[in-house]
Amino acid sequence: MNRVTRLSLLVAASLCFASAVHATTFNYQYIFGDGNIASGSLEGDLNGQFVDNVSNVSLYINGSEITGTIFTAAYTPPSPPFTPAGWIAGPIVSFDALQNNFIFSDVDPNALGNDDSFFSMRNSSVYIDQAYASSGPLNLLDVNDTPTVSGNWSLQVAGVPDGGLTVAMLSLALLGLAGMRRKLGT
Repeated sequence: MNRVTRLSLLVAASLCFASAVHATTFNYQYIFGDGNIASGSLEGDLNGQFVDNVSNVSLYINGSEITGTIFTAAYTPPSPPFTPAGWIAGPIVSFDALQNNFIFSDVDPNALGNDDSFFSMRNSSVYIDQAYASSGPLNLLDVNDTPTVSGNWSLQVAGVPDGGLTVAMLSLALLGLAGMRRKLGT
């Protein structure tokens, strides 16, 4: 095996591994019926209609960044007689607005107060079908769409990541050229 072939195989293998360990960045936006907008970005792993392992969330309300750590969670309904309602780890983020169950907040969602900012979407299987945003201090912005308007939700892959596909294809082309060169005897 010559140098070009080995290099091509090494590049293709390393790109396949690198694309498998890096999360994808997504941009999201919800436009409320009154024109207010919650938007931002998040990282995660695409899994069909859902984004798993959500992390590195940013949150903007009407273009103003909510600074600091953004906490994420999913709503869990009460389970009588012992489990109260609350927010648990593992937000459920979907391309389908009616499948979402998440909150992005500047404080622990189970300790929200009047000076806190958040954006949440829940579906009817856990509470009520609702998109809700609030921005402190003293909840100067407090908007909700009940029910959620599906057409107002957007979740898109940021940019056009190719997962190393372009370089892998170039590596395959180099392999082909190396093979042709060998066959032609040059």
